[in-house]
Amino acid sequence: GKPDEAEKRYLEAQAIRRKHLGPENPAFALGLDSLAIFYMGQTKLVEADTLLKESLKVKKEKLPKDHGSIGKTIGLMADL
Repeated sequence: GKPDEAEKRYLEAQAIRRKHLGPENPAFALGLDSLAIFYMGQTKLVEADTLLKESLKVKKEKLPKDHGSIGKTIGLMADL
């Protein structure tokens, strides 16, 4: 529908997650994935790649190496 409004809401949600969970929390990383998927749909691939790299870094530091969420992020990176 309205990409500018959607982006604003994604960014607002991430700001809340950052404040309450911290940028090193896997739940924060999931939000990065969601925003990256949105950016992929808007063909903002550089932005999506940056977010996915940040997400993967957090997940690799905080989750077991075979966690499904890590695989999801790697799959999203492959879709770029």
